[in-house]
Amino acid sequence: MLGDKIRNVRNSLGVLADKVGENEWAFLRVCQSELTEAADSVEEIERAVAMETPAATPAK
Repeated sequence: MLGDKIRNVRNSLGVLADKVGENEWAFLRVCQSELTEAADSVEEIERAVAMETPAATPAK
């Protein structure tokens, strides 16, 4: 969910690889790494919340 959106932004930055200078690309790679870590963290939190949330019971 949110992790996927973060990963999509991370992957979209790759489009800039051949459009920016070496220094700028190095900065964008750092950004990509940070986004990957953020996506991993969000997915871990989402799994934990899903495990704590009781399944909905059908209305009677």
